[in-house]
Amino acid sequence: MKYKTKFLSLAIEDKEEVKQYLSQFYPSTYRKFTGALKIKLTNLKENPYMYAIYPENPNYRHIIVGNYLLLYRIIENDKKVEIIRILRASWNISDYI
Repeated sequence: MKYKTKFLSLAIEDKEEVKQYLSQFYPSTYRKFTGALKIKLTNLKENPYMYAIYPENPNYRHIIVGNYLLLYRIIENDKKVEIIRILRASWNISDYI
């Protein structure tokens, strides 16, 4: 059974910030990011357990998308995946969650 994915409000804000930042370089940069993100989201819908547990907070799992880290949690009884944050992987992630 497929899982539903939902971006929480902070993740939506993060995605907009990524768009603004990456769009400064080349028009294709953000499109490449969203293309990679779509592939990862498709994988999440099929099997959200395929990505590793985030070591600093075992309630979350994480996916690397380019230079970004996508944090999510699985709500099994609702068959739902909530996208918590999309943050630069070089940041101290624990400061943002």
